[in-house]
Amino acid sequence: MTSDTAPPPAGGGDGWAALPGGDPDAVRHADVADHVAAIARELLGRHFPHDAVPLTANEVAVLRFVHRHPGATSGQAAAATGLQRSNLSTTLRALERQGLIERTHGEDARTVRLHATDRAEASTRAVRRQWSGLVAQALAEADVAEEDLATTLRVLAALEDGLRP
Repeated sequence: MTSDTAPPPAGGGDGWAALPGGDPDAVRHADVADHVAAIARELLGRHFPHDAVPLTANEVAVLRFVHRHPGATSGQAAAATGLQRSNLSTTLRALERQGLIERTHGEDARTVRLHATDRAEASTRAVRRQWSGLVAQALAEADVAEEDLATTLRVLAALEDGLRP
């Protein structure tokens, strides 16, 4: 399976696969990153659903964290996303203005908890519905087996976990 976005094979002469030491694993690791970046550009670019709220990269990171960790504190969100507190504060205000995040007080008045709103949930469902269809179609055309998809999902999750700060 080849595509016009796939990198040329190693040793193609254009320096694409040239990495210090010529380590084939390093080339494959760089190729994985390149493919993930290209896929992200496709999914976040021209295929973004019209009924979803467009967000900045920081807003996506924070909202994704809050979706997965409802009731988290802003400190937890900052640590998980790698944002400085000032950048997180700006991002949270933007998400609140768009009606995607709400802050509630925890056990004491000093603790603020973050929650995704119904609007955020609807927008996320729209994005995931769109992505599901696009990925299903692309993989069906490539005749990818179900067990390969399961392995890919495990590998991508491990990669994400390993890259997280």
